[in-house]
Amino acid sequence: MMRTVDHHQLQAEPLTTQQNIYSLAAHKTAVSDPAELNDIPAADAIQQTNQDPFAGAPVRKYPAGTVLLEQGAPIHDVYKLEQGLAKTIARDAEGREVIIGLCSTPGAYLGAACAISDLTLVSAELVTDAQLRRISADTFCQALQHDAALSWAFHQTQSKLLWRFVNKLVQFGCHSVQERLEQLLWQLVQVVQPDVTDGKPVRITMPLKYWEIAELIAVSPEHLCRVIRSMESQGTLRRDKGRLVVLEPEKLSRTESALW
Repeated sequence: MMRTVDHHQLQAEPLTTQQNIYSLAAHKTAVSDPAELNDIPAADAIQQTNQDPFAGAPVRKYPAGTVLLEQGAPIHDVYKLEQGLAKTIARDAEGREVIIGLCSTPGAYLGAACAISDLTLVSAELVTDAQLRRISADTFCQALQHDAALSWAFHQTQSKLLWRFVNKLVQFGCHSVQERLEQLLWQLVQVVQPDVTDGKPVRITMPLKYWEIAELIAVSPEHLCRVIRSMESQGTLRRDKGRLVVLEPEKLSRTESALW
């Protein structure tokens, strides 16, 4: 079940309240936590402290399936990813959706588009349980203007995201399907087990459906299955009761730049 963070009812509604919000999210379950209200630093405190406002926001745990941002809805809050995996999704008027990409980089900002727009162009949903810091969009925008450290960190993060998007285009044009799948699996391995220096196999309970993986690497689900069978024959992967076991994760650890 997907959960949506309900910003409008944050002050009054208990954690267990279920309600519909936004026209595009009427089928999702809203989650609100009134305790979070006091955790969000006030916007007028930015100029007084000149400190990263996220430093004053506690790390909170959110379950997989939580919808942080809904396409076409106002951006009330900005989230800083500390741990976990999120996906960004775009939907057309008929409800068809496409996965734009995955975000697992610690320090990445979700909702940062508030710097240029009041509405979000895409939805952001947690694929795994995650740890996030959260501040209001107003606080974030004021901090970008007055806090040089946050502004620099934001530029670095956005540059990394841009680099990933460019690299994804390079993958589609220059890399084989297996190489694209390897990079995606390496991203998932880093979420499940950041330290793979011991060389032991890593067991991944896939947070994505097979059609989602196929969509991310721009192939059909049937072709994806063929590539996975090929990697099994190579001794790279093994399927085990719905899970993927990466037998030699260090072979996936080559950086994206090494494939350029």
